[in-house]
Amino acid sequence: MRLILFAAWIALTLPSAWAQHTRHIMSPSSLARSGARGSHSFAPRARKLADATAVTQAPGVVQLEYLNGTVIAWFVSTGTIPKGSSIALTVAHDNGTEIDGDALNITADVGPGQSYLLPNVNSFGDLWSSGVITYAVFVTINGKDSQAAADFGVGVARSYSDLQSVQPLIASASQSISGSKDVTLAIKGTFTGDAPYVALDDILVPAGAITLSAAEIDVNLSKVPGLDLTAFSEYALTVGQAGWSDTLVYRYIPSVPGTFNLAP
Repeated sequence: MRLILFAAWIALTLPSAWAQHTRHIMSPSSLARSGARGSHSFAPRARKLADATAVTQAPGVVQLEYLNGTVIAWFVSTGTIPKGSSIALTVAHDNGTEIDGDALNITADVGPGQSYLLPNVNSFGDLWSSGVITYAVFVTINGKDSQAAADFGVGVARSYSDLQSVQPLIASASQSISGSKDVTLAIKGTFTGDAPYVALDDILVPAGAITLSAAEIDVNLSKVPGLDLTAFSEYALTVGQAGWSDTLVYRYIPSVPGTFNLAP
């Protein structure tokens, strides 16, 4: 069964629900609703980490927070999406039903670090009483599809066994100051071997500031351009790998001035 979403996607210039940082919103002039969309099926998670297949990661991540029945979701570009490309959203339930948004044509290049507000739902109970819900954004560039997806449970609890197929999976995040006075963020969890995208809201972490292992991603925050390390803030911390994303609300607390290196 497939349901069609008739409501238009709406790009609202709202600040993040998590942070003081002001997002860079995709310009409405760079998006045009097409109405028509190709047939997209999101690539499911591997049953276990060792079986993870190479899903083409879209140049972006899906950030979402599900709380008290309400979901807030963003698509954040992590690379340039060139003019002539398209993006399309599917909201899918694990029972096989889907809600498909109209495709959006990219009418001007979209640069990295741009946020697009995905349709928010105030009560998933009105749609599906329980189950695992997936937000999947498909980006088509030169006829080639790629995926950025994230999921969450509504009225269900995932067991240890269920989580063996969830990667990337953020378990915790903690900060410290290294011997060279760089601010380091340790993200613990379960990760694939793919080069990760890491974003704090829509502030992107350069690849050179990331160290990856199967159980931890270390980020040198002192090497993240545009990140204000002098001010308390909360961010949507997102890791994207192999077509999937996971997000944790991260609270940054600045240390004593002069004891750490500022970001460029």
